[in-house]
Amino acid sequence: SSPAPRPHELRGGALDETACPQPGCTERATVLKRYVMGSTDGPIECQKIKCPIGHFFNAPISALAGDSGGEGELPYA
Repeated sequence: SSPAPRPHELRGGALDETACPQPGCTERATVLKRYVMGSTDGPIECQKIKCPIGHFFNAPISALAGDSGGEGELPYA
C-alpha cells in the first residue's frame, strides 16, 4: 500500500489552491489542510491556507471563500 498523503496534498500529488482572502491580496493560496470540526449546529468544514506573501488563515471554508454576502470579517487571520 502507498503511504498516506501529506495533509496539503490531494490525490495525484496536485496541490489545491484558492484565492487568498486577505483584502487587497491577489495571490493564490495553497490549502495546507482540510478538516471538519464539530459544533452544536453540526459539522463545520474548515481549512488552513497560506499564500506566497505569507498570509495564513485557519477558518471555516465559508468564511474563507468570500461568499458570505458581505456579512462579517475574516475572524481567524
